[in-house]
Amino acid sequence: MIANGHDHRKADTRGFTLVEVMVSSMILALFLSGALAMLVQTTRTTESVRRRTEAVSLAWSRVERARLVGFDAMEDLVEEAPGNVVNAAGLLDENGLYRRVTSVESLQGELPAVRIRVDVWVRNFRDAAFDGVPESMETIITNISRTWDE
Repeated sequence: MIANGHDHRKADTRGFTLVEVMVSSMILALFLSGALAMLVQTTRTTESVRRRTEAVSLAWSRVERARLVGFDAMEDLVEEAPGNVVNAAGLLDENGLYRRVTSVESLQGELPAVRIRVDVWVRNFRDAAFDGVPESMETIITNISRTWDE
């Protein structure tokens, strides 16, 4: 039936079919799940970098502490393997995110000297174990008194 030049038998094409809505919903869901996975991975990577940076800071702080300790007290800094579990401030904490080992080695030579090495492992995300490659810091400290000419 044609009235006013329009055929009223044709279907209304102004809306979307159920199939079109479902397909577009699936595409949107796939996009959002991919974006969420990327966000989670970025967050984990950022946290991992932050923890490794803190581990370097812990090792550096321990080396600096060794510089301040009297030469005869260097052996007091030793932390035998497997080391001590510490928090971000370097304080003993069984729930800490870091394991620290400090070694002190006397060096033979004309001058009294020791090698201080600090290794710090970061607790991993998967199983909370301390594995992987540690962040390390090493220095040599001598017992030479300084004299200043006036």
